[in-house]
Amino acid sequence: MTQINHDACFVMVLGSGHRDNNAISAVQQLSATALSRLSEGIRQLSLSDKQCTLVVSGWSGGLTPTPHAIIMKQAAIELGVNEDSIVTFPDALDTIEEARSMKSIVGKKPFILVTSATHMPRSMMIFTANELSPVAAPTNFLSSPGYWWRFSAGNLLTSQRSIHEYIGILWIKVKGLVANV
Repeated sequence: MTQINHDACFVMVLGSGHRDNNAISAVQQLSATALSRLSEGIRQLSLSDKQCTLVVSGWSGGLTPTPHAIIMKQAAIELGVNEDSIVTFPDALDTIEEARSMKSIVGKKPFILVTSATHMPRSMMIFTANELSPVAAPTNFLSSPGYWWRFSAGNLLTSQRSIHEYIGILWIKVKGLVANV
């Protein structure tokens, strides 16, 4: 279990995905990954004895009219977070832009960073390369003990996500965004 750093007053939840559908609640519009991340972010807020700010991010991807950060904010409000304690980064296209946006409000001050466990290593590389001080709070764990070697749709999904992250790490090395990775 991740312990909150009590010096941190910000909990940042990285964007994921949603589908725009005004007929259902914002919580129901979130992808399973986004809901997992947001739930952990709200849990981290509840662990602090301070009044912390929830930071949510994500653009529309060019596929939906509503930026992901706005749907995440609406979902957080539906789940009981005070609207005044939520900051959105609706224009952040990727983790690099999310880090740069976060730096503008926290500087070098520690904060809780929530993302999927598979995405956390690359996220930590990007945030620390941008001279930020994230405290990892991973969620949405995919691995489990057992028959990981068996051919199944679940294992293929886990492999796909792992490959995506390895390619992402390679890409940030190629772009020169992170040294010594």
